[in-house]
Amino acid sequence: MKNLILILTIFLPLDAISESQIIILQNEKSQKLHGVLDSHNDKGKDVVLLVHGTRGHQKMEIIDSIKSILSENQIDSLSINLSYGEELRENSFFSCDKSHRHLESSSINELLKWYKYLHTQKYSNIYLLGHSRGGLNVLQLSEIISHNDIGHVKGLFLLAPVSDSLDDYILEYETKGVNIKSKINEMIDRIKTNNNKLNNIDFLYCNNSSVSDSSFLSYYYLTDNPRSHPYGIDLVTLLNRTNFKTYIFTGSSDELVPLTHNRVEQVKHNNVTNFLIEDAGHFFRDLYMDDVMEVVLDIIKED
Repeated sequence: MKNLILILTIFLPLDAISESQIIILQNEKSQKLHGVLDSHNDKGKDVVLLVHGTRGHQKMEIIDSIKSILSENQIDSLSINLSYGEELRENSFFSCDKSHRHLESSSINELLKWYKYLHTQKYSNIYLLGHSRGGLNVLQLSEIISHNDIGHVKGLFLLAPVSDSLDDYILEYETKGVNIKSKINEMIDRIKTNNNKLNNIDFLYCNNSSVSDSSFLSYYYLTDNPRSHPYGIDLVTLLNRTNFKTYIFTGSSDELVPLTHNRVEQVKHNNVTNFLIEDAGHFFRDLYMDDVMEVVLDIIKED
């Protein structure tokens, strides 16, 4: 049961030669994970794994827009919901009213399962595309794939990726009157004694939320040492050592991750290419999404 894969063809919505299939996998806790594979008659060449942003889901407007444009161009896609510890998590934002006990490392492990599933489907080219925190997550995933020699990723597309470092979080909480460095040290000490406490603290755009020590550390305690904390590595550190072609899209009017563009522009790596979409916000709505996808499609078709 551990490697259960359930495939259900549910409709033919986009054109006469496409179909959508529900794919069910299991995570490390044997909880069912939900994904939708949109495929075409020439399935086997290109596929894009789509990853939503913070506390999001696969039916967000930005994910739907990307899926639609890919399908119009006969390119397969797999959209998924990160579970955040819930079985078959519904297509809505993970509520701020819930206790946060989920780990970012678990999300990366789930993405690895989805990647491995696509790898078994014999696609020639697998691309990873993530929005916001999903952009950081696919970059974290790609490092795991590279280090463990699990196939080959053809390219990464990061849309408005989160680029915060631990220093950024320390400064952010200082403006709220919270010494987060001290709190992180307290959390680490409790974890060492198996005392995983719940805290009331701002977390992932949730005000005064209920968050476990392990959950907070998983997302906010970033380090460049993969042995001590294998997934909690910041965007810029990962970009400087990526082994895959990586394309980053930022919007000049992005108010959620306004520092990302300047930071990625400082990365001097032959594998990293940056695109600034003038006047676009964090979600690249309407014509701005067309600008992004024009580049994405050109890259995929050239490959």
